[in-house]
Amino acid sequence: MNAYLIGWHLLLWSLMTSAQSAKVRIDVTGVAVGKGPVVVNIYDSADHFFKQAAYTKTVNDAQSTVTVLFDLPAGRYALSVYQDTNNNKRLDQGWFNVPTEPVGFGNNFRPRLSAPRFEDCAVLVNNDDNQFTVNLFKVF
Repeated sequence: MNAYLIGWHLLLWSLMTSAQSAKVRIDVTGVAVGKGPVVVNIYDSADHFFKQAAYTKTVNDAQSTVTVLFDLPAGRYALSVYQDTNNNKRLDQGWFNVPTEPVGFGNNFRPRLSAPRFEDCAVLVNNDDNQFTVNLFKVF
């Protein structure tokens, strides 16, 4: 009977700890004040990267530095941020799909001649507090 109760408690404890979410703070710097909202997208897999964000938050009254908070399960996520300077609710792109609005990525990755990959922008979120900084930049 005692072994059964101990096993039951261990199972409940493991379920509770695995379902806990982690606090994630993302500081976005390089924001042009008064030039449009800042959109933070978080992707949970390479298959969804740039197609369907798992989590998104938009900050409308953006200051030069924007702080966005998320509660996420522990895991690996790619960060992508942009400032929607014309407020059309999408990232505008020019020739060869090069962004025409300020962008930033996890690990402050700066792509050279191709779009970033999930692995380039991926950060590890653990069960502790997590803080990441993304610097916005203009490609051209």
